[in-house]
Amino acid sequence: MPDSGLASSPPVAASVLSVAVLWLWMLLAAAHSPPHAAADQGLAESDPPIWNLRMDPAQRRLTWDLWDNITDVVCISGLGSVRKATARSHCQYPFLPMCQPTNFTVRTTREPRFSASILHPLPDGIPGSAAEHLSCWVHEVDTVTCSWDVGPAAPGDTQYHLHWEDLRTRRVRACQHYSKDPRGVHVACDFSGFSGASGNLQRFWVSGSSAEGPVPCSEVLHPLPEIERLSAGNLSSTCNRSRAELRWAVSSRLQTGFQYQVTTQQGGSAPQTRTTWENRLSLPHAGDFVVRVRAQGLDYGHWGPWGAPQHFSCQADDPAPPGGAWVLAALAVLGALLVATAALVLWSRSSLTEKLFPRIPQLRDPFGDHLPSGHLVFQDKQDCPGPTVEIVQEL
Repeated sequence: MPDSGLASSPPVAASVLSVAVLWLWMLLAAAHSPPHAAADQGLAESDPPIWNLRMDPAQRRLTWDLWDNITDVVCISGLGSVRKATARSHCQYPFLPMCQPTNFTVRTTREPRFSASILHPLPDGIPGSAAEHLSCWVHEVDTVTCSWDVGPAAPGDTQYHLHWEDLRTRRVRACQHYSKDPRGVHVACDFSGFSGASGNLQRFWVSGSSAEGPVPCSEVLHPLPEIERLSAGNLSSTCNRSRAELRWAVSSRLQTGFQYQVTTQQGGSAPQTRTTWENRLSLPHAGDFVVRVRAQGLDYGHWGPWGAPQHFSCQADDPAPPGGAWVLAALAVLGALLVATAALVLWSRSSLTEKLFPRIPQLRDPFGDHLPSGHLVFQDKQDCPGPTVEIVQEL
């Protein structure tokens, strides 16, 4: 009997081991089975209908897994932007945040109600070392300038670099013309010209580097017309007896319609501000006055900076612009010279004529005071003695 018991123990041990392996396999299969499989097993209420959220930055796509019976799904990002899911399985974005961690939520709009969230990008780097107060603007027609402050917790060897991406064309440019603070840290940079940039959304971001660890980046997103600071340029003035005509011009490659505000101050009077759609203004009885102009684009409606004050002088009793008196005096002298020259020429011509063509003697009738018709007798300057007629008495 002992021998038979010892002979039968190996099969029993093998059976126990097989059962244990089977149970372990079933547990592992249940743990890794998707929720819709769990639903078939009666475990649907204990598992989420959406799971495995993941972000693909290269494709700008948020994807997930879900139950087969889920029909309507939306994605909510940032401050509440809502996007309907494509094929219930993903949401496609035109761009994703690069620096600022943003919450992305996937939510069902029908029963069973459920939502799941993911953070992108994940926080990384030395806290407080990223550039702060990043600001960019367009000025002087085609120059883009960005400035920022050094992060309060940035290590001493931190250096920043600015980049610009057109989110439609995906073209990326690195800035080259930096301004530095006294420590040599980049705090501003200029892009000279932006040929090829579209009017769509643009991303400007500042990345950092340090030997002590990663430095997070900072970013802003704007269409270029939205950040353009328009300048009214130089003013010109034309004066006459009663008024001054002012003109100015705005140059922009991003906008075509403008509105203007003009502040004028004449003499010691209080400044007056006018709003106009035209790039000219008429001032009656201008005298001495000061003008400032600023402009805004009609597409985005924010005013540019005021131009520098410009001084003009249009005296009411001066009918001519500055320098007109000299012109009038020169014209008067020239006119007098022309008159004198003409008189001298006429006098010279008269004397010469008398020498070439002597005066014709007067005509005289030698027998009477009247000239007979058709008979002309010339009279000399000296009287010619006529024949003596003697009357003889008739015998």
